[in-house]
Order: sequence, then C-alpha cells, then structure tokens
Amino acid sequence: YSPQITSYLLSNPRIEHLMVESLYIGQAERLSYEEYTRLGYIIARSVQLKDLDLDLPFDDEAYELFEGVANAINIEDLYLNGARRQKLYEAIECDGPLTRLLQNPQNQLKKLTLTRLGLRDEHLIAIAQVLPASRLQYFDFSHNSIQSEGMLEFARQLPRIHTLTMFESQPNPWEWQESARDIIGAALVHALMENTSIRSMFCLDSFPNAAPLLWYYTTLNCAGRPLLRSSQPIPDGLWPLVLERGGCPAGYDESRFGTAEHQAVFFLLQTFPTILSFR
Repeated sequence: YSPQITSYLLSNPRIEHLMVESLYIGQAERLSYEEYTRLGYIIARSVQLKDLDLDLPFDDEAYELFEGVANAINIEDLYLNGARRQKLYEAIECDGPLTRLLQNPQNQLKKLTLTRLGLRDEHLIAIAQVLPASRLQYFDFSHNSIQSEGMLEFARQLPRIHTLTMFESQPNPWEWQESARDIIGAALVHALMENTSIRSMFCLDSFPNAAPLLWYYTTLNCAGRPLLRSSQPIPDGLWPLVLERGGCPAGYDESRFGTAEHQAVFFLLQTFPTILSFR
C-alpha cells in the first residue's frame, strides 16, 4: 500500500478490477462521493480478492463504498477500522450492506474485524441476528461502545451459530460493571451448553465466576464435542479420520494445546456417548 497507489486506482478509469488476493487501503484524508463509489466498484469486481483491510475516514459519502463491499462475495477476511460516522452505522444496521453480505448464501466471509468504530448495542444485535446464516469463523468487535444489551443478544444467538470458533469482545464498556459481567458470564455459559463450535474467547478474565465453566465447554469443543451429536458407535480405527473431519486433528501441536486438551479428548472417547446428555 501507498497513497500513490490509492490515487492511481481512483484516477485511472481503465481499472475495472484488481488481480490481487490481499488489499490494504489506508487514507487519512476524506474521499469524495465519486471516489468512494469508484473504490466500491473496483472492490466488488475484484473476484480474486480474499483479504480486505480498510482504514478510512468513513464519513457520509462512504456508504457507497459499503455497497460495493456487500457485493464482494469472494472476500474471506474483512477488516474495518476508521472514524465514527453515521453512514458507517447505517451500513451495519439490520438492512445495511454489511449485514446483507453476511446473509448472502454465496458469501465466503470467514473473518470479520470491526474495531474502534464506536459500534453500539444495536449494531452488534443486528450482526448477531444474521450470524446463524453466515459462514463466519472469527469475529472481533473489541474497542467499541458495546454494553450488556448487545452482549446478551450475542449470547442468545450463539446456540444457533454453528461455524463461529472464536470471538473477541473486549475492551468494551460492558466489562466496567461487575453486575453486568456476572449476568453476561452466566448467559455465555448457558449458550455454550448448546454451542459446539466456539473454541476460544478472549474475555475469560472478565468473568471470574463463569470462567471455569466457559473454559470447560470451549475445551470440550476443541476436543471434538460436535461429534457427540451422533449416537452411532464409531470403530476405534476410524477415530483419527472422524476427529479430523469434526475439526479436531488427531495430532496436536504442544505449543498450541496443553495437557488439559489431551485429557479432554480422552474423556470424550472414554465416555462417548454418555456425555451427550451432560449439563
């Protein structure tokens, strides 16, 4: 990235699309309506683009940029960081371009980062309600203005979300009140009783009372708890293949997984399928 490249993209009408997989565009100065529209047009037509990082002043004219991003269904990793503007918030609301992208059955988005945008409860709620229909695996909404209402709705949707494996939610104002932390922690525990996809959450320290149970359920998910949805016995020789298909490779990297995760795998295999009904 360089400012000259951005200027060239916006000023050359012959450029219809980009033959790149990764694109970072940072711009300290505001763009015009025509420039945001042109940038959105190029992004939407760049079918090889997988990783898009936008660090822009998202002022009122930027809405057209989001319309282009909503049509970029091949993007797998979307990172947005920028100034707080009303049009940015409208893009994230229930009928906005970003929520439409998540609802599009053809979209390939797996990683979504929305940080330092001043997002409020209504924005997280709008996104959480469409996550069950998405393929998202990682969601970072840290460094915003999320209160307990947004977090509780996010937790309420978790049992219906089957692809999300990791989320980051702090810092946000919800963690400043002990009573809110206890309520949200209990809601997340209740959600993870049913959710079998979440393997990591970067907020356990905020829930001293709920942390042991949250760790317990995420550890079981790492060990292959989704496999327990099946009531059919699995031959011993097939377990390595089944674990791999279930998202839990038989070979563990010690630098990434500790002995507790190994014990969880053994526990699952030993008690299968009895644990299926455990709460």
